[in-house]
Amino acid sequence: EEDGPRPSVLHLEEPLRHEFLGGGKNINGIRFNLSAEVVNLERSILITGDSDTFDETQQGIHTGMFGKGAMNIRYTRVEYCGQRNRGGRFCMHFQDGGHCHDCVFQGNAIVDSSQVGIAIANTHETTVSSNIIWDAKGAGIYIKDGNEMSNSIKANVMVCSVPGKCTVRWLRKEGTAGIYMVGMTNNIESNHVAGYDNGIWAAGSMHPDGQGHAERKVCPQHTPFGIFRGNVNHDCKYYGLRLDRQYPRNLIRDSNGYVEDAGSCSEFTTEGADNGLVPANMIEDGLDWHNMYSGGLGLGDVSFVRLSVVNNGRGFIWKESKNFADGISHHIRDSLFANEKTDRYGRLQVQGPAGNFAFLLHGVEFVGGPTDLAALAAGFQCGYSRAGGPCAVQYFLHATNFSRLDPTCKRIQFGAYSMDAGRTMPMFVSDDHSLEGYRSVVSRHLAGFADDLGCQPMGYNWDDALGCDAHVRRFSVRVKDEPEDPAQQQVEEDSYVDNLLANDSAVQVQPDVEVGMNLGPLNLLGPGYQAEPNMSSPIFGANAGIMLFENNLNTTSRGYSIPVVVGRNYSISGDWRGHIVFEFSDPPLAKLFGQNETLHISYAGQECDLVPQAKRAEMMFAAELCELRATEVDIEVNEAEFTA
Repeated sequence: EEDGPRPSVLHLEEPLRHEFLGGGKNINGIRFNLSAEVVNLERSILITGDSDTFDETQQGIHTGMFGKGAMNIRYTRVEYCGQRNRGGRFCMHFQDGGHCHDCVFQGNAIVDSSQVGIAIANTHETTVSSNIIWDAKGAGIYIKDGNEMSNSIKANVMVCSVPGKCTVRWLRKEGTAGIYMVGMTNNIESNHVAGYDNGIWAAGSMHPDGQGHAERKVCPQHTPFGIFRGNVNHDCKYYGLRLDRQYPRNLIRDSNGYVEDAGSCSEFTTEGADNGLVPANMIEDGLDWHNMYSGGLGLGDVSFVRLSVVNNGRGFIWKESKNFADGISHHIRDSLFANEKTDRYGRLQVQGPAGNFAFLLHGVEFVGGPTDLAALAAGFQCGYSRAGGPCAVQYFLHATNFSRLDPTCKRIQFGAYSMDAGRTMPMFVSDDHSLEGYRSVVSRHLAGFADDLGCQPMGYNWDDALGCDAHVRRFSVRVKDEPEDPAQQQVEEDSYVDNLLANDSAVQVQPDVEVGMNLGPLNLLGPGYQAEPNMSSPIFGANAGIMLFENNLNTTSRGYSIPVVVGRNYSISGDWRGHIVFEFSDPPLAKLFGQNETLHISYAGQECDLVPQAKRAEMMFAAELCELRATEVDIEVNEAEFTA
């Protein structure tokens, strides 16, 4: 009405210098709020440094509390602050404050910091909320040592106004982020990050022993997250949400966050059980858009719940993972992955992990297009150094919706920049209509599943895969006593991910095979593998049951894996030596399908019925596992000769 309220209109004198996706966007019937942050940098109270020499010297003022006490700064502008490459010289800083309920940074505007906006070190239970951090070099918020606990980091906005402006070398660090976390057990809620190299970075793998007072007293890669909910990352050069390699475990810590029992950082308990965090950490209600990537490299016992990823340059990535120790969580649940095709930036794709586990998706929806590979690609870089393996991972899909994809988009793909095994070994399984009603989907290269089991070709949108009514699962062979804790391996720079090199040659370097691990080709006979071997790439005899060794340096597991049919009989032969372990599927799948699952195996003159079992420490394997132990007398096995 003429006398009613009128909207406020902002007129621009010239076009914006940079083009951004923003506002409300409707993508194939689903609306996303991609509004940019509008912030007020002015405050009635001002703390300012020397502006005349600041840009040249990179040395500004700093405020902080050093030792126990209380510090409370609210609704103040702090500018020309921070001192580049000087420890403890940050715009606002809680240092060695112990448990400090009365320590508060709230509603402040921190502008043009040469090194970090707000830092928390060896201090717990502080409140850092509703602050605006503008063009802070290095990091907006820095949780420093690794022992910090129960700090509330809520509703802050970190903006780097020009791409690359905040990218500096600081305190011997190359990476920059809106929130840079070494201390993990803090509540990270409703924060917004825009324009940094990385949005929120859980940098445990960069500081595996912690820093400062906490050095060698913590294990940040295995430290549980606190509440992690409702954060937004957009227009970051590399990652939005970057969780790197985090495997939270059931740590035994004192009141200052120091680990009291170093064994509690280990992959297994003293009884040999999985020491993954129970219940699993949840990353909830996140929104990432217009970044290059979101996700992590190696994540275990971490569940993404109600995540939305929109128009990322290369989507969502995840290289390696594991079964959940709590037995009930899903890797991705009730989440949306979308791409608006009229925007020049962005591809819709989830490049998922590989390894000896079941990757569980529940209530995931894929919207829009286009894709580079497919909406869901199994086995990102599987088989290569620092990625998961072997490649025969099991993807479980329940209530997964591909119907809002653009018609020409592929739904699934076998392998994503992986070894040849990534194109033949993964399998997708479902207990509903997520896979067009099929219970299992296997690679088109395993043609025997069509000949022996009546599996049907599904067409281009499904990577020309074979849809099966039978239940297909993973069968694995490996030599016992190999190292298997990926988070404890040395983490090297990932040229593909961190430097954004799309060239496959940058990652396809085969590590040397460890002596004694590779048994040479194995031969599996049974349903699905009655064909003559096709030795061309990428099959190399897999269609006839020839199992080739997959070596995966610094990753979850090495060995052999291949799809098999539940409840059927198979025989396997090989040049056996050492202590051999046979494994079948994963307990979560039997539970989700509500059935007992077995596999009958004949090997070296022995018979065994395999059942899914939870992973345990090598020295604690259950007696009912099918094993072939080395003795002083060589085991002789009659084998058919074949060449690969």
